[in-house]
Amino acid sequence: MFHYCISETTFRENRRKFSAVSFFCRARQIVGSVGVLILLGLGLSTSGEAQTARAFSHAFHQLDSANDGRLLLRIDNLNFFKNNEFFGDFVEGYTLVGYWLRPTLIYYFAPTLALEAGLHALQYGGTERFDRVVPHLTAHWQINSSLSLAMGAIDGGLRHGLHEALLDPEASISAMPETGAQFRFNTPRAAGEVWINWQQFIHRGDTIPEKFMAGIAADIAATAPESNWQLRLPLRLTASHVGGQISNYPERVQSLANAEVAAVVSHRGEGFVGNGGLELRALLFYAMSGKEVRPFSSGWAVHPEAFVESRLFDLRAGLFVARDFFSVNGNPLFMSLSNYKPDVYEKNRRIFTAALHLNHAIAPSARFFIGAKLYHDLLAHKTEYLYEFGLKIDAEWGIGKF
Repeated sequence: MFHYCISETTFRENRRKFSAVSFFCRARQIVGSVGVLILLGLGLSTSGEAQTARAFSHAFHQLDSANDGRLLLRIDNLNFFKNNEFFGDFVEGYTLVGYWLRPTLIYYFAPTLALEAGLHALQYGGTERFDRVVPHLTAHWQINSSLSLAMGAIDGGLRHGLHEALLDPEASISAMPETGAQFRFNTPRAAGEVWINWQQFIHRGDTIPEKFMAGIAADIAATAPESNWQLRLPLRLTASHVGGQISNYPERVQSLANAEVAAVVSHRGEGFVGNGGLELRALLFYAMSGKEVRPFSSGWAVHPEAFVESRLFDLRAGLFVARDFFSVNGNPLFMSLSNYKPDVYEKNRRIFTAALHLNHAIAPSARFFIGAKLYHDLLAHKTEYLYEFGLKIDAEWGIGKF
């Protein structure tokens, strides 16, 4: 299906001379391999506001006081195909095919208090068993008009709004559903959350480490909501821990912090192009403990991006520049250390990024998604990419009032 425009031997002997040729040849291969998928997405995405892959993370029930005393049935389902064509030294390529299903019952004890209980099941294609079946339980409390609390399973994944280098979007497919506690606030000029995701629990004597990720997030609107020009200031601070005192895990305890400071300037248009603008994100890494685990204990990255959103697609492109950067939960392509080759360490990273996503609303409770991403390493002269599509169904029905 794929072929090289120049031989690999010739390329290695003339790496710098042919770096641009290799990039455009690989781009041609990418276009050829996903062209049918993109045309299909364009043909289907004929209405509705611009959407992103964020809509394909786990859906989270929104409290509604009108449901007081009611019992609801909720079905949340994602059917996915994701092919990671990775050939470099930082991540090995692989494909994810399958689905996850989350059926739950929701009961309102009061207009501001509800309990959601059910199961979360994940199965990959080509297997005879479920990869994961775990209980799902969330207690929702709307404390006041601008503050809410969720305990148990929480609203996570891409909905935290973290940069891909801090939280890999693939977590919405393959990672355990987030569990812990989450306070969320929403005011006319600022919205955000404080959360903790307990990723791995330990008992005394376990040989596995305790793992959790905690974060603080806020999006501050610096302009009036009715203005066509918008300035938004996202702020993020996360901490990840691997270790635990009562575990017999032999490795060193690690406590790592990441921060993200960003400015997003956008213009809200009318007609075909609904929104466009620029983003500038600065990312920081600091090892609070376990400094000797890596050849560096702090680092940084910046990622300016341009984006366009329309009724048909979301398109963005940017340049990721980093020095000694690391994040436990981020996409390994952005790190300075390989996740499968212990001897690979690149102090400086320069990656051109591009992404195209298309969505189609089949029904109010169902969407079809298709997309592709490209990562071109400007220093290693390697191009990696992925393409994906899926069908998301999220629906609720009222059973009765008790």
